[in-house]
Amino acid sequence: MVGTTTYALHRNPYYVTAPDEYRPDRWIINAETGVDEESIWIAKQAFIPFSVRARSCVGWKLAWTELNVTIARRLFRYDIRLAPDGRCCGGIHDHCNFRLQGYITSAVEGPFVRCRPR
Repeated sequence: MVGTTTYALHRNPYYVTAPDEYRPDRWIINAETGVDEESIWIAKQAFIPFSVRARSCVGWKLAWTELNVTIARRLFRYDIRLAPDGRCCGGIHDHCNFRLQGYITSAVEGPFVRCRPR
């Protein structure tokens, strides 16, 4: 089995230019910035937060709904700003790079059992 972490895939410069920069305009078609339909399509192909196909998360629609509602409520209720003495992440780089731990699960065949009423 060969795999890659979602973190690494989402930061691959092949899919997204300057992946560690906050650039929401990368999702808006604009000839001046060089963003076209193809670059957006390529970036979307790499965005797999819930995996894909048979091993994808069965609750991805619920998760998206919860994320959208939670973020919208926070933005509506709070004025969010970086604290005056706050650093972006306190990370080891000049840019904002979050420290993450990744986990992977895999299916195993067996044990096979047979159940009968007593």
